[in-house]
Amino acid sequence: MKTKQFLQKYHRPLGVLLVVIIAVIGINASGLFVRPQSAEQVQDWVRSFGVWGPLVYIGLYIIRPFLLVPSIFFNLSAGILFGPLAGVIYLLLGGLGSAWSIFLVGRLSSDKQSLLEKFGGKMGRRIDVYLTQEDSLARMLWLRLVPIFPYDPVSLVAGCSNMSPTAFSLGTILGMLPGAIAYTVFARSFVAEQKIWLGVVLLIVAFGMPMLWWFRSKQNKKF
Repeated sequence: MKTKQFLQKYHRPLGVLLVVIIAVIGINASGLFVRPQSAEQVQDWVRSFGVWGPLVYIGLYIIRPFLLVPSIFFNLSAGILFGPLAGVIYLLLGGLGSAWSIFLVGRLSSDKQSLLEKFGGKMGRRIDVYLTQEDSLARMLWLRLVPIFPYDPVSLVAGCSNMSPTAFSLGTILGMLPGAIAYTVFARSFVAEQKIWLGVVLLIVAFGMPMLWWFRSKQNKKF
């Protein structure tokens, strides 16, 4: 009886979850897409496409969540593959596309609230409440800047919430920018073995400063 009631109550979010699971399994089992196991594999595969490399990099980054590949592989590869300036641009485009691929899973769900409550957990509910405020753009920016918040779950919760797509996109792209610059400079300098200290300093500033400010300000008390 309890099983029947559970299925009746959560049949829509369970259906969405089932479709996502099937899609993930299908993509990973099809052999149509590469599944990089390291940053070096990302670089080798993208280079093999020559002038189409940037488009391949962005496209692979967009479907990254469904390939179950850590974003760090792509973040470290951008500067090595394309240089500091182009690397930042392509990293931001791929990262935003990746965020939108997860955002749409939540936004297109026919029962967003049930999906959020069932699969978001306590943290998901807190993120949902935090984002659905008047200053949602600033709050999304905080969640992207402070590295303690997981990238993909934040995108899913934002999709399930009433947050506007514009605020989601702007907060994501602006929040990614410091890290994108730090990753590309660090990776490039590490390979060239020149000014590695600069890359390390940028990483500390890009991720350490927002976290420090988060805990020192009153913003974390609103979460």
